[in-house]
Amino acid sequence: MKIKSIFHIIQGHQITDEDIYKSIGNIPIFTSNNVIKGYWDKAIVTQQDLPCITYPTKAFSGETYIQYEMFDANNTAVLIPYPVWRERIILEWASLKLANIFLEIATSKGGVSYLNKEIVEDYELDIPLKDIQEKELEYYKRIKSIKDIAVGIKTELNKLKKLDLLIEDAPREQIKLSEMLDYTSRNDSLSEEGIYQRSQGLQGARETVRVISGSTDDFYGEIPFDNKLHIVKMKPCLQVITRGNAGQIKFVNRGNYATNTNSMLLTLKEEIKEELNIYNDSQEAEFLKFLGIYLQPIFLEHCSSADLSVFPLTEEVNSIIMPKFTFNQDVMNIVKKYDLIFTYNEKIKELLENISGLQTMQLINE
Repeated sequence: MKIKSIFHIIQGHQITDEDIYKSIGNIPIFTSNNVIKGYWDKAIVTQQDLPCITYPTKAFSGETYIQYEMFDANNTAVLIPYPVWRERIILEWASLKLANIFLEIATSKGGVSYLNKEIVEDYELDIPLKDIQEKELEYYKRIKSIKDIAVGIKTELNKLKKLDLLIEDAPREQIKLSEMLDYTSRNDSLSEEGIYQRSQGLQGARETVRVISGSTDDFYGEIPFDNKLHIVKMKPCLQVITRGNAGQIKFVNRGNYATNTNSMLLTLKEEIKEELNIYNDSQEAEFLKFLGIYLQPIFLEHCSSADLSVFPLTEEVNSIIMPKFTFNQDVMNIVKKYDLIFTYNEKIKELLENISGLQTMQLINE
């Protein structure tokens, strides 16, 4: 049976801060993640519609909430059970069941999830007997409890990553970032279509280049080596995202790399390495990781004041002045601790992916 046959779906609407300011009332306005944006005198439901379910239409996919009191919804859809179904459905079961379904059917654009009303309406949802709903509800609640713990750990790990790096014995000597690092510009020609066209020659290429994009966690593609492109050649580097998640830094191991319009690459200047006590590839990689850790909060802070979340990397490289750190045991210890945080983060990420699989899995007794 289609969801639209079981629930009346209200898409929700956009409510601005100005709208709220001009209106007086005590009805809460919930945002997509169920946070109260403000209060006014309008409601999206009536008393007869309660309790009902809300879910975000943009981002926060896999979340649903039960509402028991009058409310309005900002960018949030509402599911109101038709009267004939109210006695046949355990609403908490429906909420968790639908959350798992939404996690599966949400579309993505630019890293943001979307739930299209037409897709939700036409999704087939079987309503089992209440005793089966109760058993499934217990299963879903246990899975959600484990997920909440994992998400909490991930949040704390991310907080650790974002803490400013405090170094008691930072050197007094200062150095401009541009004296230490070279930057490799983006390649506007490496769009999805551009990569596809170039990749046709991969089979006969003696040397290849991996393309990095700020819009994906993985490599965007691989192309034959071309000296006409802006390329990092057989070096480790720091990728700095300049649009979208602007200011984010990611270390990339030694290799051939190019970027498209969303990021740039930073590498150590050859002439500065000896001054920084760097004499081999391993030391260079460790020191770049350290610089990424040190510079991350600085870049994010500078990015927050930039227009439209566009990070002016070339300007920052020429203006940032920092202590002239050199490669030593303290640098190695700091990198080791942050690598441990990264390892734990990856394990939690894998756990959450496994949990998502359990959430979307159909139970045997359905």
